[in-house]
Amino acid sequence: HSVTTRPMRRQAWRLLPEQIRATRIMRALKQNLPGLHGGITSSSSKPDGEAGTPTRVRLIRDLDELDEMMERLERAALVSDDELRRHFPTFEMKLELDLPNDPYSETYRARVFELFHAVRGEEYDPANEMTNVDVEESVAAPFPYATQSAKTVGDQLMAIGHLIKTMALRPGSDVLELGCGWGNVTLALAQMGHKVTAIDIDPSMAELVRERARRLAVSVDVHAGDFSSAGKIGKRFDAVLFVSSFHHSSDHLGLLRSMHRLVSDDGKLVFAAEPISDQLPAPWGIRLDGESLWQIRRRGWLELGFQERYFLETLGRFGWVVERSVCDDTPFGVV
Repeated sequence: HSVTTRPMRRQAWRLLPEQIRATRIMRALKQNLPGLHGGITSSSSKPDGEAGTPTRVRLIRDLDELDEMMERLERAALVSDDELRRHFPTFEMKLELDLPNDPYSETYRARVFELFHAVRGEEYDPANEMTNVDVEESVAAPFPYATQSAKTVGDQLMAIGHLIKTMALRPGSDVLELGCGWGNVTLALAQMGHKVTAIDIDPSMAELVRERARRLAVSVDVHAGDFSSAGKIGKRFDAVLFVSSFHHSSDHLGLLRSMHRLVSDDGKLVFAAEPISDQLPAPWGIRLDGESLWQIRRRGWLELGFQERYFLETLGRFGWVVERSVCDDTPFGVV
């Protein structure tokens, strides 16, 4: 659905309601108005010294250029997962959004989702977060192993090891993982003897984790549902864990507000490998780097990012004391 012709895109544009087409962001994307930066930046994008990666980042100015890059990524993905990831840092989009000053306001949130609509071409739908994996095919070689990439597998395993070491859970702890995905952390904790409950929005992912647990002869309580379904479990946990999943929440403030009902009084709330960085241009919002644009445009995933100072302030507002641990050997090593 990302490979479309320009006439098709023009037709789709005309079908949009006038109140959507008239918004500042949509006009900028359609007409390449001054609200968008164009041209080439000299910032380096070569990851880890990989040969052949362009050293200049292309700034995308409109949806035609974005879909051109999507087509390039489609071709790269046919070569290998490594080739796809090699192309992610070669482009980005920059928008001047005139965001409201208060990042906790509903007006700010509405503007963020207006931008998502502009990039995706439709409103955010949580159903797009589902991947509908082939369970039987994925049991033997789930992500990251299916990539056959030494770098990707190594980065992921180091990140999981750092996370487990940092959490330092007591033996037999009750753990809730929200957005468990492929279940790699879930199963590692279960094999350690922890009592693990896992929730994922995708029923096929939930079934995959169940089957992987069955083959490993470990017990995991797996549920299919969104983040809000955790409140139906009716218990509190020694640790509640997000691994590259919190940034898919369409109501991250409401989700944080609910954590006191899920974490025991002496428990831990853990965020691992989340896009939290003061290099982001706004307190929070959708990310416009190449990989995030790929996931938004191609799959409809919500790819939020958070400035660290905003994230820390927000956790403080909800009464959390924060500790930060970093493993520099993997890009996913921040807990």
